[in-house]
Amino acid sequence: MKINACQELERYLNGAKVKNTTYHAIKNVEEVGGRKTLRQIVNVNKSPVTFSIALSQVRSYTGRNDRTFLRQALAWMLSTGSAYRLKAAINEFTPVPRIISAIENKTPLVQKWHKSFKPLTEGENLTTIPVKSLQVNGQNEIVGYTTT
Repeated sequence: MKINACQELERYLNGAKVKNTTYHAIKNVEEVGGRKTLRQIVNVNKSPVTFSIALSQVRSYTGRNDRTFLRQALAWMLSTGSAYRLKAAINEFTPVPRIISAIENKTPLVQKWHKSFKPLTEGENLTTIPVKSLQVNGQNEIVGYTTT
C-alpha cells in the first residue's frame, strides 16, 4: 500500500525507514528548521517535499542563504502563507523585495482582493459592485463587473 510523504515523515519521526527521495527532502527541511518544524508539518498534514522545494526556490530566487531567513521562511509557510503560495509567487516572478518583506514581516503576499473577488457581505449583492476600468497599454481594461 502506498503512503504519502506526510505519512512517511511521521514514520521517519518514529524511527522507521523512508524512501530516499522523501528522506532527502526531510533532511533538507530538518537542517534548517529542526525536528520541531517537521512535527509542525505533520500536524498540518502537508508534504515535506513541498517545503523542501519551496526552501530551495526561495534560496535561489532571493539569493539569501542565511539560516535565520530560511527559518523565517519556514515559519511564514506554516503560519501566514503556505509552501504552495510561496512557490507560486516565485513562479509568477513576484519581486524579490516583496517576498523578502512578506517573510520578514510575517504578512501575506496577497493583501487586498479586488472588490469583484471579495465575498459579499450582508446587504450587498453583485449589482452594488460598480464597474471600474484601468488604463493598460493605452486601452481601458475592465477590472470589476456587475450583473445588471
